[in-house]
Amino acid sequence: MRHPPNLKHAGIEYDLSHLQQSQVTVTLASHNKNPEIELLLDVRFSNHCYSEGDPKTAGHPHDLLDHNNKPRWFCPDRHRMSLQLPDIIQALHTKKCLFTGKNNWLVVESQNALGTTVNYHVYFNLKKHREIENSLIMYVESAYEKTKGNNAPKRGRGHDRIGFPMLARKTLADKSIKRPPRGR
Repeated sequence: MRHPPNLKHAGIEYDLSHLQQSQVTVTLASHNKNPEIELLLDVRFSNHCYSEGDPKTAGHPHDLLDHNNKPRWFCPDRHRMSLQLPDIIQALHTKKCLFTGKNNWLVVESQNALGTTVNYHVYFNLKKHREIENSLIMYVESAYEKTKGNNAPKRGRGHDRIGFPMLARKTLADKSIKRPPRGR
Protein backbone atom coordinates (compact mmCIF):
# COMPACT_ATOMS: atom_id res chain seq x y z
CA MET A 1 0.00 0.00 0.00
CA ARG A 2 1.37 3.39 -0.91
CA HIS A 3 0.94 6.26 1.49
CA PRO A 4 1.12 9.96 0.77
CA PRO A 5 4.25 11.57 2.25
CA ASN A 6 1.99 13.65 4.53
CA LEU A 7 -1.59 13.52 5.72
CA LYS A 8 -3.59 16.55 6.83
CA HIS A 9 -6.11 15.93 9.60
CA ALA A 10 -8.01 18.53 11.66
CA GLY A 11 -5.73 21.27 10.35
CA ILE A 12 -2.54 19.42 11.36
CA GLU A 13 -0.15 17.90 8.85
CA TYR A 14 1.24 14.49 9.84
CA ASP A 15 4.47 13.13 8.36
CA LEU A 16 4.15 9.61 6.92
CA SER A 17 7.68 9.38 5.49
CA HIS A 18 8.62 6.71 8.06
CA LEU A 19 5.89 4.47 6.61
CA GLN A 20 7.04 4.59 3.00
CA GLN A 21 8.19 1.29 1.49
CA SER A 22 11.83 0.82 2.45
CA GLN A 23 14.58 -1.75 2.51
CA VAL A 24 16.34 -2.73 5.72
CA THR A 25 19.34 -5.03 6.00
CA VAL A 26 19.72 -7.11 9.15
CA THR A 27 22.31 -9.74 10.04
CA LEU A 28 21.07 -13.14 11.10
CA ALA A 29 23.76 -14.59 13.37
CA SER A 30 25.02 -18.10 12.73
CA HIS A 31 23.09 -20.75 14.62
CA ASN A 32 23.82 -24.49 14.73
CA LYS A 33 24.40 -25.43 11.07
CA ASN A 34 23.05 -22.13 9.75
CA PRO A 35 25.73 -19.64 8.69
CA GLU A 36 25.49 -15.92 9.33
CA ILE A 37 23.59 -14.17 6.54
CA GLU A 38 22.75 -10.65 5.55
CA LEU A 39 18.98 -10.48 5.10
CA LEU A 40 17.26 -7.77 3.12
CA LEU A 41 13.76 -6.89 4.33
CA ASP A 42 11.58 -5.13 1.76
CA VAL A 43 9.22 -3.45 4.25
CA ARG A 44 5.73 -2.25 3.40
CA PHE A 45 3.10 -0.78 5.71
CA SER A 46 -0.70 -0.83 5.88
CA ASN A 47 -2.54 2.32 6.86
CA HIS A 48 -3.73 0.36 9.91
CA CYS A 49 -0.49 1.64 11.49
CA TYR A 50 -2.00 5.15 11.68
CA SER A 51 -5.74 4.60 11.32
CA GLU A 52 -8.51 2.70 13.06
CA GLY A 53 -11.66 0.99 11.88
CA ASP A 54 -13.83 1.76 14.89
CA PRO A 55 -13.34 5.42 15.69
CA LYS A 56 -13.28 6.66 19.26
CA THR A 57 -15.42 9.61 18.20
CA ALA A 58 -18.41 9.79 15.88
CA GLY A 59 -17.90 11.06 12.37
CA HIS A 60 -17.12 10.14 8.83
CA PRO A 61 -14.03 8.26 7.60
CA HIS A 62 -11.13 10.50 6.73
CA ASP A 63 -10.90 9.52 3.05
CA LEU A 64 -8.78 6.53 4.00
CA LEU A 65 -9.44 3.09 2.58
CA ASP A 66 -7.51 0.02 3.64
CA HIS A 67 -6.23 -2.81 1.44
CA ASN A 68 -9.79 -4.27 1.44
CA ASN A 69 -11.36 -0.93 0.46
CA LYS A 70 -12.89 -0.56 3.94
CA PRO A 71 -13.14 2.96 5.41
CA ARG A 72 -10.62 3.95 8.07
CA TRP A 73 -10.38 6.87 10.49
CA PHE A 74 -7.07 8.64 11.11
CA CYS A 75 -5.80 8.07 14.67
CA PRO A 76 -3.21 10.54 16.06
CA ASP A 77 -2.26 8.05 18.82
CA ARG A 78 -1.52 5.27 16.32
CA HIS A 79 0.43 7.73 14.18
CA ARG A 80 2.52 8.84 17.17
CA MET A 81 3.29 5.23 18.09
CA SER A 82 4.09 4.36 14.46
CA LEU A 83 7.14 6.62 14.64
CA GLN A 84 8.83 3.72 16.49
CA LEU A 85 8.28 1.21 13.67
CA PRO A 86 11.55 1.79 11.76
CA ASP A 87 13.57 1.16 14.96
CA ILE A 88 11.49 -1.89 15.89
CA ILE A 89 12.01 -3.39 12.43
CA GLN A 90 15.74 -2.65 12.51
CA ALA A 91 16.00 -4.64 15.78
CA LEU A 92 13.58 -7.40 14.75
CA HIS A 93 16.39 -9.91 14.26
CA THR A 94 16.86 -9.89 18.06
CA LYS A 95 13.18 -10.46 18.89
CA LYS A 96 10.85 -13.35 19.60
CA CYS A 97 7.65 -13.38 17.56
CA LEU A 98 4.32 -14.70 18.70
CA PHE A 99 2.18 -17.07 16.65
CA THR A 100 -1.24 -15.56 15.93
CA GLY A 101 -2.84 -18.48 14.11
CA LYS A 102 -3.78 -16.17 11.22
CA ASN A 103 -0.72 -16.53 8.93
CA ASN A 104 0.89 -13.52 10.50
CA TRP A 105 3.18 -12.82 13.43
CA LEU A 106 3.19 -10.47 16.36
CA VAL A 107 5.97 -8.62 18.09
CA VAL A 108 5.17 -6.84 21.34
CA GLU A 109 7.22 -3.86 22.39
CA SER A 110 7.03 -2.63 25.95
CA GLN A 111 7.50 1.11 25.72
CA ASN A 112 5.70 3.93 23.97
CA ALA A 113 7.21 7.07 22.46
CA LEU A 114 6.80 8.87 25.80
CA GLY A 115 8.80 6.24 27.71
CA THR A 116 5.77 4.79 29.49
CA THR A 117 5.50 1.01 29.67
CA VAL A 118 2.72 -0.19 27.35
CA ASN A 119 2.16 -3.12 25.04
CA TYR A 120 2.61 -2.00 21.43
CA HIS A 121 1.51 -4.79 19.10
CA VAL A 122 3.06 -5.00 15.63
CA TYR A 123 1.40 -7.55 13.32
CA PHE A 124 3.25 -8.54 10.17
CA ASN A 125 3.58 -11.26 7.59
CA LEU A 126 6.59 -12.45 5.64
CA LYS A 127 7.08 -14.00 2.24
CA LYS A 128 10.13 -14.85 0.22
CA HIS A 129 11.14 -12.18 -2.27
CA ARG A 130 11.36 -14.12 -5.53
CA GLU A 131 13.54 -11.54 -7.31
CA ILE A 132 16.25 -10.84 -4.72
CA GLU A 133 18.39 -13.50 -3.03
CA ASN A 134 18.32 -13.56 0.81
CA SER A 135 15.39 -11.18 0.80
CA LEU A 136 11.93 -11.21 2.36
CA ILE A 137 8.92 -9.01 1.80
CA MET A 138 7.64 -7.87 5.16
CA TYR A 139 4.16 -6.40 5.28
CA VAL A 140 3.28 -4.63 8.52
CA GLU A 141 -0.46 -5.21 8.66
CA SER A 142 -1.23 -3.28 11.81
CA ALA A 143 0.42 -1.66 14.80
CA TYR A 144 -1.34 -0.28 17.85
CA GLU A 145 -1.04 0.20 21.57
CA LYS A 146 -2.83 -2.63 23.35
CA THR A 147 -5.71 -1.22 25.32
CA LYS A 148 -8.60 -2.85 27.11
CA GLY A 149 -10.95 -4.56 24.69
CA ASN A 150 -8.48 -5.25 21.88
CA ASN A 151 -7.90 -8.89 21.02
CA ALA A 152 -4.41 -10.31 20.95
CA PRO A 153 -2.91 -13.79 21.13
CA LYS A 154 -2.28 -15.04 24.63
CA ARG A 155 1.31 -15.80 25.58
CA GLY A 156 1.85 -19.20 27.07
CA ARG A 157 5.07 -20.09 28.86
CA GLY A 158 7.18 -19.32 25.81
CA HIS A 159 5.81 -22.23 23.77
CA ASP A 160 4.06 -19.98 21.30
CA ARG A 161 7.08 -17.91 20.28
CA ILE A 162 9.68 -18.23 17.58
CA GLY A 163 12.84 -16.20 17.18
CA PHE A 164 12.75 -13.89 14.18
CA PRO A 165 15.98 -15.39 12.76
CA MET A 166 14.38 -18.86 12.66
CA LEU A 167 11.17 -17.43 11.22
CA ALA A 168 13.18 -15.64 8.52
CA ARG A 169 15.37 -18.66 7.67
CA LYS A 170 12.34 -20.96 7.36
CA THR A 171 10.53 -18.42 5.17
CA LEU A 172 13.62 -18.08 2.95
CA ALA A 173 13.79 -21.86 2.62
CA ASP A 174 10.04 -22.16 1.84
CA LYS A 175 9.62 -24.38 4.91
CA SER A 176 6.38 -24.49 6.87
CA ILE A 177 6.37 -22.93 10.30
CA LYS A 178 4.35 -24.75 12.90
CA ARG A 179 3.37 -23.64 16.35
CA PRO A 180 5.23 -25.76 18.93
CA PRO A 181 3.06 -28.23 20.83
CA ARG A 182 1.92 -27.09 24.26
CA GLY A 183 3.23 -28.70 27.42
CA ARG A 184 6.83 -29.36 26.41
